[in-house]
Amino acid sequence: MDPRPEDGTMGIKAELVPDAFMQDCDEASVAGALERLTRQPLTVFGQAPRGVAWREKPSTYVVCAEDRATPPEAQRRLARRAGSVVELPTGHHPMLSWPEGLARVLAEAAAAPGT
Repeated sequence: MDPRPEDGTMGIKAELVPDAFMQDCDEASVAGALERLTRQPLTVFGQAPRGVAWREKPSTYVVCAEDRATPPEAQRRLARRAGSVVELPTGHHPMLSWPEGLARVLAEAAAAPGT
């Protein structure tokens, strides 16, 4: 992580992205992600949400079992709050490393009764 309190932003050092976030992505996906890498406001890391939809709406948590950035055990703890849990054999960005599989999971979740 690369916090800059002086300008109120947080970033990820580009040289850490491939191994920490995208170890299962192809070179083109990694290159595209690095081109779009931007800093984020620090406030989002400490600001409480105004609403939490999973408390009222059906929810599915996708655990990325090979994630090196957010430990899968931490994801599984958070996933206990969701209505259903799907575990994928992917790193942090399944939308880039396994888009077809993630699309199936999302389509199934959207089609589930009560959604």
